[in-house]
Amino acid sequence: MNALSSRPTVLVAAALLAGCAVAEESRSAWTLGTDPEVTWETVHVLSQTSSLAVLDQSASNEVLPVLSFRCSEGGGDISMQIDWQRFISSFNTEAGFQVDDGSRNWIKLGVDGTNEITLSRSSSDVASLIDSLGSGEVLNVEVPPYSEPSIFAEFDLSGFADAVADLKEACGA
Repeated sequence: MNALSSRPTVLVAAALLAGCAVAEESRSAWTLGTDPEVTWETVHVLSQTSSLAVLDQSASNEVLPVLSFRCSEGGGDISMQIDWQRFISSFNTEAGFQVDDGSRNWIKLGVDGTNEITLSRSSSDVASLIDSLGSGEVLNVEVPPYSEPSIFAEFDLSGFADAVADLKEACGA
């Protein structure tokens, strides 16, 4: 094989690697939008999909949790929720939030009617969490589903400070 015949293979491999890097970057990006399911007011949502997959409740498929921060247009507190895409609990629970190599801070969370989404219960907990995320690189979240070992989600914090500032501006906070 000469240098010319191996060149297309190298170019294809480089293109595939570049595509993987772009896909990883776009998956870790914070997105700001509105919640289309809320029709009586405008709810702005800042979200990101976890880079770590977890098994669904049947342990047959992997799902990707989604962390989001939400607020209503016109001001108000920012709330936080994580859609785990699987059963977590049928009642309130706690989740541990760890920024980089820091200590894990446990926050009490409610659980929605689907039993898959954990919700912030305290605006002061959310404000403290947001403050701690601004200077970090990686957020690791641990939650113990009812009667099961803990599962973990991980989120890229690059660009978070600017993204949450945009969320606050959109909400008029």
